[in-house]
Order: sequence, then structure tokens, then C-alpha cells
Amino acid sequence: MISGKLAAEVLGATAVQLVVLQLLSGPLDRRVYAEQREAARAGALATDFTAGIRVLKGFGAEGAAVRRYRRASRDSMAAALRRVRSLAGLTALNSAVSGVFLAGIALLAAWHALEGRLSVGEFVAAIGLAQVVSGPMQTLGFFGASLAAKRGSARRLAELLAEPHRVTHRPEPDGLPSSDALFALRYGQVTITARPGELIGVRADGTAAEELAALASCRTAAEPGSYVLAGRDAAALSPHEARRTVYAPPHDASVFTGTVAENLATDGVSPRATAASGLDDVLTHLPEGLASQVGEQGRLLSGGQRQRLLLARALHQPQPVLVLHEPTTSVDSVTEDRIARALRASGRTIVLITTGPTLLSACHRVHDLTPDTATDPGATLPPRNTTPPEPATTTRAAR
Repeated sequence: MISGKLAAEVLGATAVQLVVLQLLSGPLDRRVYAEQREAARAGALATDFTAGIRVLKGFGAEGAAVRRYRRASRDSMAAALRRVRSLAGLTALNSAVSGVFLAGIALLAAWHALEGRLSVGEFVAAIGLAQVVSGPMQTLGFFGASLAAKRGSARRLAELLAEPHRVTHRPEPDGLPSSDALFALRYGQVTITARPGELIGVRADGTAAEELAALASCRTAAEPGSYVLAGRDAAALSPHEARRTVYAPPHDASVFTGTVAENLATDGVSPRATAASGLDDVLTHLPEGLASQVGEQGRLLSGGQRQRLLLARALHQPQPVLVLHEPTTSVDSVTEDRIARALRASGRTIVLITTGPTLLSACHRVHDLTPDTATDPGATLPPRNTTPPEPATTTRAAR
């Protein structure tokens, strides 16, 4: 060692530098959080206005909506600029502190040399080591800025996860109807039931289909006694408990960046599930099969390939009941027929919310919730080109 005292002084200065930079990163933490909060607010407004554009036009409120979005967008931009300025200031300060740190080591080494505690050779070696150390020290300073940005993002994510569920936990009522159905959901005057191994069709579109999908997935609270899962009232279950029994993905579910296998979100890939969803055909056209990248939001896949991947993900889920909302709208008729037959033969308890005749004709039973096309109770659906093992019976909706 050239000088134990010089080494101790350098270590002490390093600790002081890191503590100072950590303390100065506080404003960046807050500004990253504020930026993400404002960006989320502007995005939520844009989504709301897009979904309700017809209503806004009906009220003649487009101008007010535009002005409100502009204010939110400017707030988001101002928050982003504050974050960038804070990051630039912290970066400049880090560079300045690193430069001062290097100069301080040089001055300390020179002072020790003048005092005779260092030789000329040791002095030159100390300066050389200081130059080598300055790079890692600057990197350590940038680590504080990066950590501050991550803390701001983590705070925002923690707030999102802490949001209360729209569905509240309520006491389970007494006297639930006894049934061997795994799934029973009353909608209007129709009760949709599914027993183990049944493929049940629900002919519904528009608002009815969206409401059913929201109720089945517990995104909307069901009235006590109107939704029963495995003999328990879903209104008395927490969303986590209900989702251990039923898996009901949204129709526009997301495909995640990564590989096909990673999107299936399972430890093992079931050949039967990939075949039932038609994903096996997709895999033959991908360069690396299950290891193929799908791109951001599945942009490397076609619409039909994305939909078959989402269906395969649903079939890989362990829940005993699956509720699928229009799972084959983007696939060709031949593939849809193959999927319909495979779903019926899968042995899974599946509720299909769809208007597709191919899927409905493969079901064991069909509940019709379209008043304009509802058939009489006991009627059968129109036959398809390839007759299923048993005709589906149709229950008419009386709403």
C-alpha cells in the first residue's frame, strides 16, 4: 500500500460523495413519480374520451373535452420537463463532484509528497490510480440517479396495486340453491349453468356480451345469489378467490413482449392445449417455434396468430372453469371449425360468449341472449357442415 492514511481519506471522501448524491436525488424521485402520475391521468382521459366520443358529440361537449385533455397533456409535459431538468442537474452535479473528488485526491497526494510521506514515484502512482478510480466513481454517482427514478416508478406502481377492488367482500348468504354446476350465472331471466366437462354457448353480442364477460371475470360486482362458483356465492368471494375457480380473460387481452412460451405463462407447455387452440399450426410457421419472439404487444404476429396464442394461454390456465368472449373472430372458418371440435373434446368446463355459429353448434347447450334472433326453448341451432357429436339445445332469453 502506498499510504494507509491517504487510502482512509479517499474511502471517507467516497462515502461522503455517495451520501450527498443520494440526498440530492430526492427531488428526482418525486418528479419521476409526478411525471408518471400526470401521464397516466392524460392517458386515462384520452381513453375515456375515445370510448365516449358519441356521447360527447351528442352533448356538443367536444370543445370542453379537447380543452380538458390539452390541460392534462400540458401538465404531463411540464412534469416530464421537470423530471428531465432534475435528471440533467443531478448528472451535472455528479460529474462536478467526480471532478472535485479527483482533484482532491491529487491535492492530498501532493500534500503528502511535500510532507515527505510519499516519494515522487508513489505520488505519480497515486495520481494514476485516482484517474483510474474516477470512472467507476462517476458510475456510482449515476447509480443514485437511476435508483431515484426506479423509486418513483415503484411508488406509482405500489399505488396502482393498492387500489381497492371494485368488487367488495360480502358475507355469504344462506340457502344457496344446491346444484352440481361448477358455474351458474343469472342474467335477466336466464340462468347460465355449466357442469364439469361441458362446453356451454351463450349467444350474445354488444352490451349483453360485455356485461356477461365483466360479471364472469368479477370485474363487475354480481348481486348476491346471482353468480355461483363451485357451490359458493361469488358475491361473497374476494376477486382472488373467485379467480381461482374461473378464468375469464378480456376479449382484447394483451400479448406480452417475449417468446411464445413466455406468453403462455405456464411452467410446462401442453401439446393438447396448443392443438385445441390452433397454436400448433402457428408454431410451424414461426422460425424458432415456442422460442420465437412475438414483438412488442405481439406485433410480429398476425391477428389470427395473436388470437390463437391468447386462446392457448387460456387453455393452459389451471382454473376449472374458462369463460371465453369471442375467442375466434380473427381466424379462418376451417381453423374455427377445428378449434370448436377441440374445445368440445377437451373435457374442460368452458362457457363461450359468442355469436359465431360454428362455435355455438359445437356446444352441448346454448343460451340465446339476442332477443331479435331468439328461438323457442328446446330448438336446435342450424346444422353446420360437419355435424357435432350431439346437437346443441338453445334456451331463449327473456329479458
